[in-house]
Amino acid sequence: MNQNRSLVRIHRIFFSLLILTMAGQMLADDDDCNSNGGCCPSCSRSFLRHRPVSQDMALEYALDRYFLDYQKDADIDVRKEEREKAHQKRISEQKSKKANWREAAAVSRSEATVDPRVFTVQTTLFYSHSQHEEQLRRYFLKECKDCLVVAQTPIGTVLTPVPTDPVSDINSWWLNVASHDPSQIFSSNITLAPKRKVMGFAWNVRFDLDAHLRHTWLEFFIPLVHVRHTVNLIETNVKGQGNFVPSLSNMTKAFNNPDWCYGKIPACGDTKTKTGLDDVKITFGWDFVKRERVVANWYGNLFVPTFNGSKARYLFEPTIGTGGHVGLGSGVGVDCNVYDNGEFVLNWLLDARYAYFFSHRERRSLDLCANGEWSRYMLVAQRNMSLGRAFPAINYFTRDVKVTPRSNVEFLTLLHLEHKRFNLEFGYNFWWRQEEAVELTCNMPDQVGIFDITQRVLFTPGPLTTASKATIEQVASAPLDPTPTFVTNSDFNLNSGRVPSSMTSKLFVALGCDCEWRCRPLLLGCGFSYEFAHTRASYQQWGVFFKNSLSF
Repeated sequence: MNQNRSLVRIHRIFFSLLILTMAGQMLADDDDCNSNGGCCPSCSRSFLRHRPVSQDMALEYALDRYFLDYQKDADIDVRKEEREKAHQKRISEQKSKKANWREAAAVSRSEATVDPRVFTVQTTLFYSHSQHEEQLRRYFLKECKDCLVVAQTPIGTVLTPVPTDPVSDINSWWLNVASHDPSQIFSSNITLAPKRKVMGFAWNVRFDLDAHLRHTWLEFFIPLVHVRHTVNLIETNVKGQGNFVPSLSNMTKAFNNPDWCYGKIPACGDTKTKTGLDDVKITFGWDFVKRERVVANWYGNLFVPTFNGSKARYLFEPTIGTGGHVGLGSGVGVDCNVYDNGEFVLNWLLDARYAYFFSHRERRSLDLCANGEWSRYMLVAQRNMSLGRAFPAINYFTRDVKVTPRSNVEFLTLLHLEHKRFNLEFGYNFWWRQEEAVELTCNMPDQVGIFDITQRVLFTPGPLTTASKATIEQVASAPLDPTPTFVTNSDFNLNSGRVPSSMTSKLFVALGCDCEWRCRPLLLGCGFSYEFAHTRASYQQWGVFFKNSLSF
C-alpha cells in the first residue's frame, strides 16, 4: 500500500511538471512583445542558441542510467563456469522471491568475485546532423521568407517607384553593390541553407557516496564537442555587376565585406568551426525510495560554463554550451520494475528536471524599430565626418547586451528490456527553454544616424542629413529628417537579437551488451535518435551514439 502511494505521488510530480512546462510555453510565446521601445515583434533573428549537450537527457541517460543505478553485472566473472554458476543462482533467487532484486545482485556479485564498485566511468561518442534547412533559413531571413530579392535603383534617377521596378526585399545600394552603367543594373536572389554538425565525446563519472552518506551519489558530466556550421549563402539569378565599390561586385562579396566587424554571412561551402568543452554538469543525488521493485531519487544540478557568450562575428555562428551562463537546477527520477520472469526483465524509467540559467554579457546584432528587419545591414552617417561618407551599420548596431536564458525543463521516459546479457531501450525526451531576456548594458558610443541614400543614387553629395524612417528594401526616397537624427538605445528592437522559446521532442532507441574487461563489469552499446522541432528557434536533427561504461 505504501509503495502504491509513493508511485502515485511521483506520477503527480511528473504530470505537474508537464502542465507547468506547457503553461510556460504559452507564456513565452505571448512574451514576444515585451518592453523594447514599442517595437513590433521581429520575425528575423540575428542569433540562435543551440541545445547544449549538457541538456540532452537522451544522450546522457540511454543505457548508462540503468548501468549506473543498478550495475547489473551479476553475470560477469573471469571464468565461464563461475559466471554460469552466478547466473543460475540469480535466476533461482528471483524465482523463489526470498530476496529482493537489489540483494540478489549484491550476492551474485560477491560470489562472482567482483569487487564492490566505488565509481563508474562512461564514455559516449556522438554525432548529430541538422535536418530541414528551411526551418533555419526562415529563422534568419526577412519576414520568414525562403528567398530574398535584391535590386538596385538606377543611378541618377529620381527615387519614385515605377511599374517597371522589381519588387525587392533589399535595395543593393545599402550594401554598396551598384553599377554606374544603366545597362548593367544589378539584381539577384539570395537564400540560405544553414547546416549544423556536432561530434564529440562525453564522459560521465559517478561516485558512490553510500559509505559516507547513505543512499547518495555524486556525478560529473563532461562533454567535449566539435561544432561545424555552414550558412551556405547562395546567390542566383545574378544580373549586372556592381562596380560602385570594385571589390563588392555581388551580394556574396557584400555580406563578407572586409570592413564589417560583425554579422558576416559566409558564402556557400565556407564552414565555421569551434571546439571545446560544453557546460560541465555536476550532480548530487539522493535515493529517497529504495524498495523491491521501485527506486526513486532526487538530485541537484550545477551547470558550469566553459565558453563566453556570442561574438556576433557571423550569422549562425558556432557556439558551445550556454555561452557563459551559470545554471542551477533540480530533478526527480523513478525506476519501476514492471515485469520480471527470470529471463526477461522490463523496467520503466521516468525523469524530469528544471534548471534556471543566470545572466551573462554577450554580443548581439540588433535591428532598429522604425527601420524594420535587416536594418542592421544598412548604412549610417556619423557626426563630424566628411560629407557623403557612409559606414556599415552592422559595426554600430552590434552591441554588448545582458542576456538571461532563464528557465529550462526536460522530461525523459524510457522502457528498458534486459535478456541475459543484452539490453534494449526505447525512449522519449522532451526539452523546453524559455525565451531570453535581453537588456542593453550601455549607451551608444558614437552618434550615428541612418544615411540619406539619395546622395548615393543621385550622386549628389550634400551636407549631413539622415533618414530615420528609411528601410533596407525601399526604392522610393524616405522622408529626410529636418535636422540630423541619431540612434539611441530606445530605437533598437531587442527582439531581433533575443532567442525565442524553444521546444523539441526526441525519440531514441539503444542496444547494449554486458561484458567484462579484466574482471570489471563493462557495458557496450549504440543508439540512434531523431529530434523533432516544435518552435521557430529549434530545428530537427538526427544523431547516433556509441557508449561504454566501466565500473571500478
